[in-house]
Amino acid sequence: MGFLGLTGTEGIFGNEDAQVYSLSSGNTKYEDVSYDDIGKAMKLLDDSVVKNSIVLSSWDISHGLRMEKDDDGRYILPQSPTSGTNVPFWGLNVVNSTVLPKSTDSGSQANKAFMAIYDPRYLFFGDRQAYELEFSKEATVTSSDGETTINLFEQDMVAIKVSERIDIQLVEADKAFAMIKTSAT
Repeated sequence: MGFLGLTGTEGIFGNEDAQVYSLSSGNTKYEDVSYDDIGKAMKLLDDSVVKNSIVLSSWDISHGLRMEKDDDGRYILPQSPTSGTNVPFWGLNVVNSTVLPKSTDSGSQANKAFMAIYDPRYLFFGDRQAYELEFSKEATVTSSDGETTINLFEQDMVAIKVSERIDIQLVEADKAFAMIKTSAT
């Protein structure tokens, strides 16, 4: 919810006040992003938030960047197999999210936001601290494979549903949030 939002104007990628950096013409795929693009997107942030900012990406996209090599076949980012997968980009830590687009996503990738740079201190969470708990023996649920239905009554099972109401808002979005978007053409 904090990244993509539930509606068109929520989350980092839906907030109209967040800064937007678009890849240059012809770069219509997520995999077209470069370290230069990340550096240019960083310039859109206010100077006071850069040192606390992080790069937000899918693992697929950030790993693709980590695999880039120079003309001599050396990795551009200094890394070794023992250094882990969270090698900083331009000194900023990288947070990988499973809800963000991957380079392998089908369909058009043109003119779509897929990465962000932001200062998490400006992402506010609200929590009513009220939880709702419900039990049911008479439900039919779908298993994790997405295809098998399970009749709880027949299986002598109980479903438990826990609900919590939270909200996430961007504060000073134009100062602390920058999206990276593919080119429209």
